[in-house]
Amino acid sequence: MSFINFVVFITVCVSYSMAANVTDLKLRYLQYVLECATEHSVSTEEIRDLATHRVVEGDNIKCMLACAYKKTGMTDEEGKLSAEGMKEIAKTAYPDDEAKRKKSEDFARTCLHVNEEEIIEERKECGRAAKIFKCAIDNFDSAV
Repeated sequence: MSFINFVVFITVCVSYSMAANVTDLKLRYLQYVLECATEHSVSTEEIRDLATHRVVEGDNIKCMLACAYKKTGMTDEEGKLSAEGMKEIAKTAYPDDEAKRKKSEDFARTCLHVNEEEIIEERKECGRAAKIFKCAIDNFDSAV
């Protein structure tokens, strides 16, 4: 699966905005990723690792993910995955398709366990964001 397809699906599942449709959600999420990549000095190599679904290891890329997840409403102020935020994202993305909303919400719930996992990084929200990303990658094929 291509990186753009992966980003599109994750965007629909995790990005929240007042967007009118899925295309707007995708664009908003990509905007957040670019803003956060600049803010956290993410290298081209680290972006390539994301594109190939590699587990993220550097602090900059972990914090970029945390930044983007927080801006979308996917995580709360502590960096914990927000079931309510993800439900709102699904409602925004699929206002007239209950089956897709349910599938998105189920996919999101699959990763809620990361909120209880031990985080060893000093910046907990960054470490948790990496775990959320890994969970999303690990469970992506079963969600589509």
